[in-house]
Amino acid sequence: MDINKIAYWILVVGMVLSMCSLALGLMLNVLGLNPYMTASAAAIGVGALIATPYARVVAMVVASVLNRDRGLFIVSTFVIAVMILSLLYGLVFRVTPKG
Repeated sequence: MDINKIAYWILVVGMVLSMCSLALGLMLNVLGLNPYMTASAAAIGVGALIATPYARVVAMVVASVLNRDRGLFIVSTFVIAVMILSLLYGLVFRVTPKG
């Protein structure tokens, strides 16, 4: 199993899905269609863009288990833990602008 090829395809698919969803949201906005659909399409695009690196690191953890690569497993697990903790920290301690 080529880990680099798996990571490549996850990043490409995530980028393409995000780009298509954001482009759809932009087109719906330009055409003046339902604002709820426009915001939903844009939110899906941003969500896909945010989720892509998480999916890549999770795939690296799974691939390292399947390949019995202990070093890659330790590093990938540490990276996904830091990513999840930083996401949770940002959600809990976010500051909203006043005004």
